[in-house]
Amino acid sequence: MPLHEINPKSIAPPFSNYSHAIAVDPRMRMLFVSGQLGLNSQGVFVKGFRAQFEQAMLNLEAVLSEADMTTDNLVKLTVLSAVADDEAVRAYRDIRDERIMGHAPAALFSIVTAFTHPDILVEVEAVAAK
Repeated sequence: MPLHEINPKSIAPPFSNYSHAIAVDPRMRMLFVSGQLGLNSQGVFVKGFRAQFEQAMLNLEAVLSEADMTTDNLVKLTVLSAVADDEAVRAYRDIRDERIMGHAPAALFSIVTAFTHPDILVEVEAVAAK
């Protein structure tokens, strides 16, 4: 298997649908995706954390598709949020799980104090391999 999930039994299991690590076959092509924002195709920020995260994930999927990849190829997913509440965490988990359909890449959800533009609520970056 080219992507191999690593979840040692000697440590606590992941809190939700992610892996502690992913091993990538060295013969695979790697894709490093810059931070995707909650911008629609007209370059306008959608409103609210949930909508921005959904849009950022759609934008990520468009980048993956252009590289002939899907969310199944995700190795690492990093989500930075300027919203620090339980609703944002739930939205992150719900939308992530819906968009990646059971795939469990290595993942990080982190709260930041601000982004480079006041309308940015969330940013999604990723590493994929095929």
